[in-house]
Amino acid sequence: MHAARRRLAAVIVSAFVAMWAGACQAPPGPEASPPRKALTPVDPTTGGASAALQDPGEFGWTLFVFLSWPALANERGVPDFDKQIGAPGPTVWETFKSTADVYLTNGSMPAPWNSPFVVASQSPEWASAAAAVGSVDSPYLHYLSEATMIDGRQIVDSAARIVQYEVRMNRDAFEYVVNNPSGFELFNLEGQEAALNDPAYTFNFPVPAIEVKAAWRILEPGVDDSRYWTSYGIYTDENGKAKLSKVGLTGLHIISKVLPDWLWVTFEQQDNPTATFQFYEGQPGVAVGPNQTFNPAATAYNTKFQADLAGTKWQYYAIQGWQTAFTDDNGQPTLFANTQAETYFQSSSSCMTCHSLSSIGPPQTPRLTFWNTANGNVEGYTGKIDFQAVARQQYPNATFKPMDYAWSFRNAHSTTGTTTSKGTRR
Repeated sequence: MHAARRRLAAVIVSAFVAMWAGACQAPPGPEASPPRKALTPVDPTTGGASAALQDPGEFGWTLFVFLSWPALANERGVPDFDKQIGAPGPTVWETFKSTADVYLTNGSMPAPWNSPFVVASQSPEWASAAAAVGSVDSPYLHYLSEATMIDGRQIVDSAARIVQYEVRMNRDAFEYVVNNPSGFELFNLEGQEAALNDPAYTFNFPVPAIEVKAAWRILEPGVDDSRYWTSYGIYTDENGKAKLSKVGLTGLHIISKVLPDWLWVTFEQQDNPTATFQFYEGQPGVAVGPNQTFNPAATAYNTKFQADLAGTKWQYYAIQGWQTAFTDDNGQPTLFANTQAETYFQSSSSCMTCHSLSSIGPPQTPRLTFWNTANGNVEGYTGKIDFQAVARQQYPNATFKPMDYAWSFRNAHSTTGTTTSKGTRR
């Protein structure tokens, strides 16, 4: 393991020396360097804020490749240099801890970071169901804890099978939540309330922190899975029972604390516009269509990296855009969405603005709402907002504290096991 880490450090250093040298000779952009013949897992966050701001498209794709690289066996969040991207097995991000691993229903201490991750064939409960489903790219078990988007709505495939979601965090984010230096147990409601009541405490994740949100469609037998990264997903079916199915990745939203307001990048599987649908009264509606917030500058990056990924399923994924600021150069709010997670409100979707309202308040109203109803419409907040002004508007007599853009905190439960902070302000 130490040898692998040393090799990782060496690759990172050499890669960024080359990147810096190239930046001194030519303007940044996808044409600034020749096409690669082989990809290498490089964590771009080690380059700091300047790398993210100078060329967020390149940064975002490099981060996607790093996170989608096969993971080292028995070592969460570490790439295996002896494998190539697209090889069977869990990816780096799939071995991150999920919110289900961190925010337990009784608010108790989660298992340590490197606790074993479960392969389907080794699960006494799910091995037979996995065998019946057949082979997948990643044999990891994904416990898909959400079947709705943040607006409470859903999307489906043509057979009305609901797209499912999960949120995962890397080790730096996990340790901040679970072993916070303050001593606050941020993995439960009581610990978050204690942090609220300490005037000296400010929520502030470490710079290497990363979270991902993945969207998965259910792939029943007969559905073509040749263009999807596949795994085993466990979710609650329409009868309220846990079920295992083959699932295909349709979207991956990535946030990195490399910037003070985090860097936001989002990827989608290329068939989404015609393969996923809005959902009305139990039936598929119109197709979700193209991403309304697609950044035209993303096209050149997609062409470059998809060529590098030719022959793997990752060639069928494309960056939709990135967000590094609340507003653009003209002072207009930056819109940013993923069709698989913000389908119905893309015209008022700003991930950065929405997440700036991540909050902890009094027990009876622990979270602010991220919906703006000031004009009589229900829409997302956009642009730079005043957190305390919004808090006073929503709850004039309550005290709220921002939680450094991490809405995943809302998955926390009380140690009494009788309440969760999630549903009240959804």
